[in-house]
Amino acid sequence: MNNSNERNGFSRLLKKIKSSNHNKKIKLRYRPTDQKGYSLYLDLWKNGRRQYEFLSLYLEGKTTTLQNDNEILRLAFSMRSKRNRAA
Repeated sequence: MNNSNERNGFSRLLKKIKSSNHNKKIKLRYRPTDQKGYSLYLDLWKNGRRQYEFLSLYLEGKTTTLQNDNEILRLAFSMRSKRNRAA
């Protein structure tokens, strides 16, 4: 698979994260890492203050790991749901 297809598949994952945050109290966010991947974290407000919970989950964005990235994303969504219910 060439580089542009690789980026398209990965950009779809990132768009999936952004679109899933609509009307959610706790947002799933990502930030770039030094190793050309992304770290996932939860962004929430508690007692009028913003808090972050880093999930220790990482998306690599490579063609060979796209399936693995999808599984990690599913896990992150379930962690956000559990945290939403607890809040």
